[in-house]
Amino acid sequence: MATGSRTLANPQKTGFYEIRYTTRVDRWQGMRMIGQGLLLLLLVSLAPFVGFYAHNLSQGIKPGDLWVFSALTFALAAGSYLALYAAFKPSDHRISSLIAVFVVALFNFEATSSLMATHGIGTAGQKLGWIVFLVGALTVTAWFGGRKGFHKVLLLFAALNLAASLSLFVGYDSSAKGAPSALETYRLEGNPIWSGEPVRKPNIYWLVVDSYPSELQLREVFGFDNSDFVTFLRARGFYVADESYSNYAATVLSVPSTLQMEVVFPAEGAIREVRGGTQFLLPGRTTRGLLDAIGGDNRTVAYLKQLGYRYVHFADPWSNMFRCRGYEDVCIRGKLTSFTELQSSLLKLVPWDLVQSVMLRMPMLSLAQPVGSGTLVPEFTEELARLPEDEGPYFVYAHFMSPHEPFTNDAECDVFPRGRTLSRADGLGAFLEQILCLNRHLGALLDDLLARDPEAIVILSADHGARFSPAPETRLADLTQTEIREMLGILNAIRVPETCRSHLHPRIAPVNVMRLVFACLGGHEPRFIEPRFFVGRPRANPEHGSVRRVEVF
Repeated sequence: MATGSRTLANPQKTGFYEIRYTTRVDRWQGMRMIGQGLLLLLLVSLAPFVGFYAHNLSQGIKPGDLWVFSALTFALAAGSYLALYAAFKPSDHRISSLIAVFVVALFNFEATSSLMATHGIGTAGQKLGWIVFLVGALTVTAWFGGRKGFHKVLLLFAALNLAASLSLFVGYDSSAKGAPSALETYRLEGNPIWSGEPVRKPNIYWLVVDSYPSELQLREVFGFDNSDFVTFLRARGFYVADESYSNYAATVLSVPSTLQMEVVFPAEGAIREVRGGTQFLLPGRTTRGLLDAIGGDNRTVAYLKQLGYRYVHFADPWSNMFRCRGYEDVCIRGKLTSFTELQSSLLKLVPWDLVQSVMLRMPMLSLAQPVGSGTLVPEFTEELARLPEDEGPYFVYAHFMSPHEPFTNDAECDVFPRGRTLSRADGLGAFLEQILCLNRHLGALLDDLLARDPEAIVILSADHGARFSPAPETRLADLTQTEIREMLGILNAIRVPETCRSHLHPRIAPVNVMRLVFACLGGHEPRFIEPRFFVGRPRANPEHGSVRRVEVF
């Protein structure tokens, strides 16, 4: 700033004002640099979670499920940046650029690993390749980060990346949420399922053990003898359907079909379509969609509520699919033992295995021991005993993820430390040990339940089979009959009053189980339908999103 005598004649004063002016300029430039750096970090912290949410709209995930992870990512990135800025007082954007590139690379671990996997690179090579990619990206950023245009390019990239994720929401249709509820749709008068006039109103318990195979499948496919548990069930009045098969090989289709008492997709073909750039689960024969049907918006709950039943929903916290959605009268929430499905999915975005291996070598950083039983059955047993008897009758739907992975227990029911659960990759032994533990917990639950409520109708069943046999890449048309039976063969044990047992048979399908229950309530013959059976393929398969109708023999 030029200071002539016309403006400031005193040199000392002039110097003072010049220094003061320069400080203000520097402060403004510093604040602008910090603001631009924080903006970049905000964009790269939002993008992976917005993209994850957009690609999982049909899974019923709420924005609130993700914002905390995005906020934590930004807080860590911004905190690191501000600390380094305060320490080094940089004159360029190099520090914020390095942190931003690290965040981008971190949340692209799964994407880069998948890309390398398509070229036949193994797990170890994928991790090494990602490390090379990370080091290379940081080196380039450190080299060019001081240039003025580099930070602008990163800002543009981050903005476009976030915009690409936001574009997936364009055209997304959620109109099914505005449909009438099942309670409004399914009335007792003239319904096609049963008489609508009960002669008895016992408590009804539907206990679902995810992926629990039938005794036959456990013996033929896994070489496992489960006869002791089956004998236990029969001794307590259960009819065990030896050759029962699920109508669908997926929870999201099987459970709604049982509760709707009809197959939700009666023909083979697509069960998903792309809307707004993301896959959307079609509602099928439900009122507000498959997830709402699982949460209580279904024909079974609608009929029972009209009879004065209270609906009790047990929410296994591992899966978002089973969360309480407001249709229940009583919500029982399980205690978290392992990472939830959502948390596990998010951890796959980053090199969690590398982080975990370091943490396991450093006890002070390792995750705390979990609180809970693993299967969540004992916790549910305690909560069930607290239901006021005078406020019933109750319809209780409890879905336990066990023995489905992640496997949380050994055969003695000891719980693995949180974050170190086993999976299918650890072999059949882990799955079978989980079944042995689950049998113990279920035995205690049933003895307690029947001692308190001997007149109850109790259904203990799986939603689908174990699905170990088919390789992920196997096409629908190439599935063998052995694989189909293993995908659909389920434990299905039903305890109803003696006068209703004559309608039970070894191949009773889940789609007809609630029809049997309502016939038992009404005291008449059940109005069964001819069951249909369908199989699908996992996400890694090109045919994911379609189902194929099959015969089971």
